[in-house]
Amino acid sequence: MVRVMRRALSEILKELRKEKGINQTKIAELLNISQRTYSMYECGTTEPNMDSLLVLSKYYCVPLDYLFGQYYKTEQIQRKKCVNE
Repeated sequence: MVRVMRRALSEILKELRKEKGINQTKIAELLNISQRTYSMYECGTTEPNMDSLLVLSKYYCVPLDYLFGQYYKTEQIQRKKCVNE
């Protein structure tokens, strides 16, 4: 049986950003929002809209379901080589 694990979007966004070695200001610029707004995403105060989620998914090379906190314990998320790396 495959077990689905869940994590909070805010936690995932912070982890992905740190893995990439960039600051909140850089991501905010990518999304065309303020750094304060992006900070609220990582704090869990508010959530990004679908357009922003699509941009983040593409930027971090992860599927949307990964951002939503769903991943499968028996499978590894394999990130494809990104153009922006």
